[in-house]
Amino acid sequence: MAPHLVSPSSDLLDALRAVGRVERAALGRGSRRTEGMLVADRWAWRPGGRGLAALQGRPDEGSASLLPAPAVRADAVVVGRLRHAQLRLRAFYLGPDPSSLVVQERRWSRGRPMSSPLGAAGRVQARWRQHAPAGLTVPRVRGAGGGARTVWLHEDLHPGGPVEPTRWTGQVPGVGARLLEAHQALGTASEPVDLEAVTASARQLDELVDDPGLGVGRALAEAGRPRRDWRTSLAGCSGDLVVGWCHGDPVRGNWLQDGDGLVLLDWEMAGWRAVAHDLLKLLTGTPRAGQADLLHTVVDGPAVGWCPGATGRRRVLPWAQQAAVVLALGLARWRSRTAVAERSGRQRELRARLRGQVLLLDELLEH
Repeated sequence: MAPHLVSPSSDLLDALRAVGRVERAALGRGSRRTEGMLVADRWAWRPGGRGLAALQGRPDEGSASLLPAPAVRADAVVVGRLRHAQLRLRAFYLGPDPSSLVVQERRWSRGRPMSSPLGAAGRVQARWRQHAPAGLTVPRVRGAGGGARTVWLHEDLHPGGPVEPTRWTGQVPGVGARLLEAHQALGTASEPVDLEAVTASARQLDELVDDPGLGVGRALAEAGRPRRDWRTSLAGCSGDLVVGWCHGDPVRGNWLQDGDGLVLLDWEMAGWRAVAHDLLKLLTGTPRAGQADLLHTVVDGPAVGWCPGATGRRRVLPWAQQAAVVLALGLARWRSRTAVAERSGRQRELRARLRGQVLLLDELLEH
């Protein structure tokens, strides 16, 4: 069921305009390469910048206007790129409580009406809410709308607290089981692996391992893993992937603990993709050395032998091979990821992630 289009309330329209005014006053016209977030009373962004305390109702040196109160309680605003250079994403709370969240995606330049990942993601979120299993809550989409340069989504807020990092590894199997249960209720299909893309990813993996600045080859050597022939190993992953309507980013930070249940937030990256993508994201924040075994623990229960949509002419790959294909295709984009990390000052974080992902890929290809 798609989120219904609504005539937005005056509060919502006033809030969208007010956040835009404050943003322009504080950031000026040079914000295309700026990314940031205001959390509670702290404004943090990269690279450098001025405070935006006006979002809390307090003017500062960088802003000239205030958000109206009590219609807007904006203590979370993101200004930057989502997936495309011409887009930026921002969010703020609406209502005096506050009781709901507004997420807005905007086009940088004037032009035709935008094809929005956010609009499509809202429809996926509404589908998941309809089919979510017991113990998994998906926020209700109150409405969606937009125009030539902006798309917005309005959703409920939910109570709950963050999932403790020390408990996340132990919770991953249960969380994964709920995700797979939701996928089965939503309906999945099988699609053949793009062998041409996989072959191209093998070439990129060789270049990634050879790059001296990233230290991937050194990490493989230190782990006692010989240099792999990626093309030969990935050629064995000929078959189908299980695909469906995925959340896209179910990392620990996007879950809330609500009593014995969980709330899944931040659906901006939702879409049709390999289910193994979501399973790999669950491993983020768990000890790298045990990630391959943890993935098997997730799928050996509800998903063992699960081959939905099989055509009879091809086989659906085992989950370890599906994850390996998804991981290899993601690693093939390592150059663009490196460029983004350099602009945002996250080079060290990316280097560690790339090393961990290549080691995980190497382990998955052994199964």
